[in-house]
Amino acid sequence: MNSRQVSTVPAVMIDLIEGRHDKYVREVFDGYFAGNSSVSLGMRYSVYCSEQISYDDPALEAQQHLVLPWLAGYPFNDVNHVICNCWKVKAEPAVAKQPVYSTVPALISAGDVDPDCKPFYNRLIKRYMPNSQLLIIHNRGHAPGFSVDGTDYVKLFLDNPHQKLTSQSKNLIIE
Repeated sequence: MNSRQVSTVPAVMIDLIEGRHDKYVREVFDGYFAGNSSVSLGMRYSVYCSEQISYDDPALEAQQHLVLPWLAGYPFNDVNHVICNCWKVKAEPAVAKQPVYSTVPALISAGDVDPDCKPFYNRLIKRYMPNSQLLIIHNRGHAPGFSVDGTDYVKLFLDNPHQKLTSQSKNLIIE
């Protein structure tokens, strides 16, 4: 869900409750059959298979299905163990999965309604980057950007990367 889709959620919920689900089902199936022209599937498979799926534990995934049985079998991504078993790329060295510690100032941005990369994960990144600042933007999803209510936080950050930013909006928390 991206930032533009967030505002449509109530209307979609009403449609689904009232039985008007056909257009949403069609949209999902059309998407499956059309593919995603915004990504190179070969590159996506290679990166996910060598860096992510190679280090996933199928037994742990099975345990997660016991905790959340209503999600059992639901794909968490469009790249999975079955695809990677066919794709046959070499796993990255284990060191690639280790967090990088850096004192270089960095600006991190998170949307508070991102279903895939919640602010929790951005906070984990921030732990290894002590001079970073985290923007948590209200009602934004994946790839939330760095401008909020007319203020460009990238510009403010680049003007003085070591200075603590101050939120100019009720829609932004800076950590």
